[in-house]
Order: sequence, then structure tokens, then C-alpha cells
Amino acid sequence: MNCKVTISNAEIPVVSQGTLTFTEKGFNIRYVTDGDGCDFSYFEGTAFQTRKGEFGFDVSFREGEETACVLRSGGFSGSVPVKTLRLSVSVTARGALVELKYLLGGEARELSLSAELI
Repeated sequence: MNCKVTISNAEIPVVSQGTLTFTEKGFNIRYVTDGDGCDFSYFEGTAFQTRKGEFGFDVSFREGEETACVLRSGGFSGSVPVKTLRLSVSVTARGALVELKYLLGGEARELSLSAELI
């Protein structure tokens, strides 16, 4: 289903067109940012975010747990620790909202991602 994707952090919100697919135990959002294909999915208490393109990354979020963000650029890759402090997910018939508070390499971050059906 087509949707409007809004991603907000401490900077100006980014708005994109995308698709939202509901699954039995979660959802998947596909969208494009700066020409790069992105996926954000939620399944059984864990959120996954992937970006493919010149600057790519893979990261997972699970409240109270430490994971890693794997970064890729050119032929290089590396990882940064991620500690998820809060993962809040709301799903309705009109869309989905995810709110995250986490530490990325020890630096506090917040992210809000919404997908509203259009």
C-alpha cells in the first residue's frame, strides 16, 4: 500500500513516498532517501533498518539490548555499537509510528518514523 513516510530526528524532518506492508506479526516500510533504497521493518519486538546505496547501513533495535550498526561506503565497512533505550511502536489501520531513543557509539539519539497510508 502506498504511504507517506516521515522521518524526524534532531534535524529537519525528511518526507518521502513509500510502501507499507502489514504482516502477521509486524510491518515493512520501503522508501527512498537521497536516491538510496531504504527498508524499515518491525517484527516481534525488533526493528530493522537498512539503507542501500553509496552510503549504506544495517542496524537493528531491540529495547534494552545492545546491537551494532554496520556502515558501508565505497569498498569500506565498519560497525558502531547501538544501545536501544526505548522502542515504541503503534500500528493502526491507517499506518504505523515508530519512536526510538538510543545510543549510537555512546551519543544519545532520537528517531521518529511514521508511515501514513495515502
